[in-house]
Amino acid sequence: PVSSPSLPSMAASTTDRRAREVPLFNLLAGAWAGAAETAALHPIDTIKTRLQLQHAEQTHYGGMLHCGTTIAREEGLLALYKGLTPVMAGIIPKIAIRFTAFEYYKSVLRRNNPPGEKETRSQTFLAGLLTGITEAVLIVTPMELLKIRLQAQRGSTELKYRGQYHAIKVILHEEGIAGLYRGLWPTIWRQGSNEAVKFTLYNAIREKLIAQNKGKLATWHPTVAGLSAGFIGAFLNSPVDVVKTRLQRQVVGSSKARYRGFFHAVGLMWREEGASCFFKGVVPRVIRIGLGHAVIFTVYEGVMHLLDAYLARRREALRSTHDQ
Repeated sequence: PVSSPSLPSMAASTTDRRAREVPLFNLLAGAWAGAAETAALHPIDTIKTRLQLQHAEQTHYGGMLHCGTTIAREEGLLALYKGLTPVMAGIIPKIAIRFTAFEYYKSVLRRNNPPGEKETRSQTFLAGLLTGITEAVLIVTPMELLKIRLQAQRGSTELKYRGQYHAIKVILHEEGIAGLYRGLWPTIWRQGSNEAVKFTLYNAIREKLIAQNKGKLATWHPTVAGLSAGFIGAFLNSPVDVVKTRLQRQVVGSSKARYRGFFHAVGLMWREEGASCFFKGVVPRVIRIGLGHAVIFTVYEGVMHLLDAYLARRREALRSTHDQ
């Protein structure tokens, strides 16, 4: 049989590429990773939010374990899953967008690199920064505002927000569209710095582990790299997250609003509560994000491995068909 010099162009457009180079596959793998992470770790996020919202003079929870047991005792075990719906509705597109945007920005930044050369560390850092800004604007800010408003409610009766969609309706009615984007700039700052540091660290640790394993990616490599990168990134930008959480809890235009903006909040919190207030909830946050990124990167790499295997089978099938 005489083989054609090339496969059909439509087939080649997908099957001749690695899975992470196909935007649809990044969306799919990211969606699975986001859903797995949220389902497993949302209670820790609820505890983190409650601790961050405590004022120095109104301490209700003594720490992470006390907070979790108190919520379960006073409000029921399901209270630890408050705000899950907006998070699950947001985390799937967020993580999908994250990996798709990151791969896109990397491909743009390395266009002028020598053929076959991977992106540099600085290019990875910049791609992560742009990815964080993108997800902050498109989805993270309104998603987290809804989550925080729902998580901040204590008890199970006479709640201002009865659920995600009711919360959106009330916020739009009382505060307008700007209400959903309260805390946008600190969210951009947090997401941008976090994704820049996290992707840079993750790729560096991943490459080192692969080099030590004779060039092969082991199943546990993404877990270790994701855990390490998540821990470090979460700790470094915890102060920004605390300020963002305080701002997003406030109702826009309310006479009860304590903070007039990001820098006013920083100054007032420093004067009234001291530097330690900027690390409130840091333990559950670091645990939540560290474990979360271990799950996210493990699931993402696992799904990509399956998709790469699928593409390999498709290539083989197309070659066999074309050679006949």
